[in-house]
Amino acid sequence: MNKSKKLDFFSANYMRDFHCIGQACGEGNCCHGWQITIDESSFKKFKKIMEKTSEGREIFKGRIKKNRSNIKGEQSFASFVMNQKTGYCQFFDEQGLCEIHGNYGEEYLCNTCRAYPRKLNLFLDRQEYSGVLSCPEVARLCLLQKDSTDMQSADLQSFDLNGLYDSNTTKNPHSAYASYIHDIRNILNQFLSISDLPLSSRLFFICYLANRTAPFFNSGGQFTEEQLGIEVDRITTPEILGELHQGYQGLETDLQVPLQLIDAILTSKGQGSLPPALFQSVIETYGLAEIGQDSNSDNDISKILSLYALRRNKLQQRFNEKLDLVFTNFCKHHISSCPYTESTNLLLAMQALLARTTTAAFFLYSHTRLDPLIAEGAPGVTQEEAEKILDDVIVEVFYRFSRTLEHDKNIWDKVFCDTDKANLATFALLTQLLKFMD
Repeated sequence: MNKSKKLDFFSANYMRDFHCIGQACGEGNCCHGWQITIDESSFKKFKKIMEKTSEGREIFKGRIKKNRSNIKGEQSFASFVMNQKTGYCQFFDEQGLCEIHGNYGEEYLCNTCRAYPRKLNLFLDRQEYSGVLSCPEVARLCLLQKDSTDMQSADLQSFDLNGLYDSNTTKNPHSAYASYIHDIRNILNQFLSISDLPLSSRLFFICYLANRTAPFFNSGGQFTEEQLGIEVDRITTPEILGELHQGYQGLETDLQVPLQLIDAILTSKGQGSLPPALFQSVIETYGLAEIGQDSNSDNDISKILSLYALRRNKLQQRFNEKLDLVFTNFCKHHISSCPYTESTNLLLAMQALLARTTTAAFFLYSHTRLDPLIAEGAPGVTQEEAEKILDDVIVEVFYRFSRTLEHDKNIWDKVFCDTDKANLATFALLTQLLKFMD
């Protein structure tokens, strides 16, 4: 942690209730499916305590390896060697617990294991404590509760921040573009909190603002506060918002962008980019085993789009309030943890958000476990059971999807390999991505 200066400390509401649920996490636990890195200090502690016995020396030699590109003192000095058959960390025991924690105590956990799934971001003058959705428990607390993503001022001493260090996610923090990060995020969250309008309309407002400000409000641009203020004041008037909502609702859907999205998702399966478990549901739901998994003709994809829209509409009709809450929380979480300053302008930042949101929506509405909830009258399923099924699928889809995103930072270069050619970051095409969610 950065202790050199006094910073304001904020916590996302959902992290106030978070604690590791251990064995109850089941197959969603964090001990498999990715590389687990070890900081240099922990590597030395492991070596010292394990090499006290011959058995310990063999375990250390077989289960922990230095990274070839390690730099002295860095967080990725070494890694745990994963079981090649199961994909699990070799310190994950049959009871679903960590042998290092059990044998040596919590103080011997490496920074990665002590910190996950907690995150500490530094935004200008304040630290923000949040979590990552690749943890099922974080996904549950963040997505399924009202006001969960709100950032509240908190007492630093009330949280266990061991293993965490500041991640300065504000690029060029002294630039004019970055200096408005708190103001811009507040405005975006205000749009997302307009509860009497559909989420797609609220996101449309943000896209509209992004389009209007892109020529001057960007990482390399020169602008005045007055310029930005004029655009913000203009769009936040009720009259303009009403006109934008009506205009968006009246737009006809152009299938080009949704078809391209589905094609990109299906194509990515062969590249191993997106979650295999979620792809299995897509294959079963849309009969891709019969069509042929490599058959992505426009006709086939159009059929998928039609069936997807039918499933989405039925689920939204029955669970509109919950689904709106989930996707609103997902968008707010993204805006907090992946600030616009990571992109050249707001329009590109919206491309990143909508690509993730629409892809997650495709996997969610395509999940086979939701089939009983889509069937007319949902025979044999009570409302309470239906809500439980939906909650479980929401958590599964978002944690698996998020885990892939966190493990592969370049995933969108792989999935949307023609993004630059398609120029998805235009106002018109982003609007069509929004229509994919309606």
